[in-house]
Amino acid sequence: MRVPRNGGSCLATAATFRRETKAFEDAIQLKQNYYALTLDGIIASRGGIPLIEAGKIIGAIGCSGATGSQDEAACKVGAATVK
Repeated sequence: MRVPRNGGSCLATAATFRRETKAFEDAIQLKQNYYALTLDGIIASRGGIPLIEAGKIIGAIGCSGATGSQDEAACKVGAATVK
């Protein structure tokens, strides 16, 4: 899969690591796993949701421009629409 590397950082993180970007935010803020900051391509802020169907990644949705929780909410609505 081709993942855009500019303009879609949350999207790229979600697609590459097959998890919501909130997982990285939680790892740093709640668990103090600061090593996550050293990983290439990590955006540790809410707003990236992978789209997974039958165990395979089919894409991702990334939102940016509001608060993290608002970006996350918008992405979840978009992801639900696709599924």
